[in-house]
Amino acid sequence: MNWIHFPLISPLLTATGIKPYIATGPAGNARLRASLLSGTPTSDVAYQGPPLVDFPVIPLQIWGVQYDLDLVIVSDHPRYNMHEYARIQTPEGAVWLAKDALEDGLQQSLIADLDDIKRWMPELPIQRQQSAVQVTDRSTSDWLDLDFAYTNLEGEAVEVHYEGKPPRTYQRWRSGNTMGHSANTVMAALDIPYKSFARKATIRIDGKERSVDKLLGLVKLQVVLAQTQGGLATSQIRLTPSASEEIAFIADYRDQDGGWQTTEWTFTPRENTVEISLNHPFRSLFYTFQRSGDALELSSMHVCQFDVDLPVSRITLSPPLPDLRRKFTGRHRSRYVLDINDQQTQAYGRLEAWWDGDNACVEMVPEAPDWTADRPMRTTLRYDGDTCSVGIVRIPRP
Repeated sequence: MNWIHFPLISPLLTATGIKPYIATGPAGNARLRASLLSGTPTSDVAYQGPPLVDFPVIPLQIWGVQYDLDLVIVSDHPRYNMHEYARIQTPEGAVWLAKDALEDGLQQSLIADLDDIKRWMPELPIQRQQSAVQVTDRSTSDWLDLDFAYTNLEGEAVEVHYEGKPPRTYQRWRSGNTMGHSANTVMAALDIPYKSFARKATIRIDGKERSVDKLLGLVKLQVVLAQTQGGLATSQIRLTPSASEEIAFIADYRDQDGGWQTTEWTFTPRENTVEISLNHPFRSLFYTFQRSGDALELSSMHVCQFDVDLPVSRITLSPPLPDLRRKFTGRHRSRYVLDINDQQTQAYGRLEAWWDGDNACVEMVPEAPDWTADRPMRTTLRYDGDTCSVGIVRIPRP
C-alpha cells in the first residue's frame, strides 16, 4: 500500500484520472487537530453497572509497520495489480517481505521467511505463507541492484530484478494514497518521506516475463520508497482472563486460514491511567486507558517498532471511549486522529459507541483523507461469562 508524487504531471491529466496517484500533505493542520482533540478528558457517560469482565477490552485494532526499503512494481499480469518487496529491520537482522496484490479485490498476501509467520503481527488480517524469499543483493551505498526469487501463494515462481538509486529524494508531500489495496480489511494512512524511480526493473511470473505497466501510458510504475504505514484493522479476537497478575488477558486472533493465534497482553497500572501492551521483539502495541472513577476509558493507542525512534502509528481519541465492559444509555461520540511516523494528523474521523441489548458496539467512520473515507468499520463486543469476543468488520460507507 503506497503511493508516490508526480510533480510534473499537467493539471489536465490530474483532472482526468491521475489524482489518486499523487501524494498530498496531512489531512489536517494544527488548528483542525486542536479542534478534533478538544473533547472532555473523560467520556461523561452514566454507567449502569459493574464491568462484565475484570480485564480491559480492545474495541479497536491498531496496526503499524515501517519499511526502510519498499520496492513497488506494477506488471501487466491479468491477475495481479501490484508487486511489493519491503525490507524490515529485526533484532535478528534484515528480513524481506514479498507482497502481491490480486487484481480482484486488491487484497495483498505476504510471503516471508519468518518463523511461525501466522503469529507474526497477528493483528494484520492478511493471507500469509512462510517461505524463502531469496535475495541477491549487489547494492552499494549509492545504487540498488537486487534480485528476488520466491513462490507466490498460487504456487507460481516469481523472479524480479531491480536497479536504481536508493530512496533519497525528499518528498514535500508525504501522505500517500493506498490505491484501494486491502480495502476490505484495513483503514490505512501512509508516510512516504523519500522515493526514487527505478532505472531498470523486470518481473517474470510462472516462467513468463511481464511488462511493467505505465501510468496513463507515461510513467512506468517501478519505484522504491521509504515508507511507514498504519491505521486500524478488521479482526476477530477472543479475550479470556489470565491466572498471572502480570498478564492482563489472553487474546486469541483468528487468522485467514481459520485457526487461532494466541497472544498475551501485559498490564501496567499507573496513577491516572492503565496501559496494556502486546510485546514482541519486532514491534509492540500499546493501549492507554484513562481512569474515570473505577471505569477504564480508552484514550490512545500506539505501535512501536524495533530500531525506530518514534511510534510508527498513533491514534488519539477525544473524548475517550466509554468503558465498554459497562452498560450505559444513549450513544457516545468521539473523534480520532491518526499520526504516522513523525507526521501528525495523517487521517481523522469519528467514533460512536452504544449498547445494543447485551452487546457493546463501536462504529469507526473515517472522514479524511479521501482514500480512508470508504473504509468504515463496526466493532461488536459480546460477553459470555469471563470471555469477551471482539468482532471488527467492514461496513458500507454511510
